[in-house]
Amino acid sequence: MSEEDISLVLNAVEEKLADPTVEPAPPIVMMLHGPEARHFLRSNYTKNQSLVDLGAKLAGYGLIDVKICET
Repeated sequence: MSEEDISLVLNAVEEKLADPTVEPAPPIVMMLHGPEARHFLRSNYTKNQSLVDLGAKLAGYGLIDVKICET
């Protein structure tokens, strides 16, 4: 999953946040590993700030649950 793919998913979820007609649902679990997990590393925050901030916002609203695989 590329940075663009992750961004597409997060932006789609964010659109639902703005739509008052959407019923609440359980959070979407995003299981990341390998290269896509690196986007969320603290050392890469500056490069991926908008992506990480959007993920944090959506997680704060309980819309997504980001999991990082240890392997």
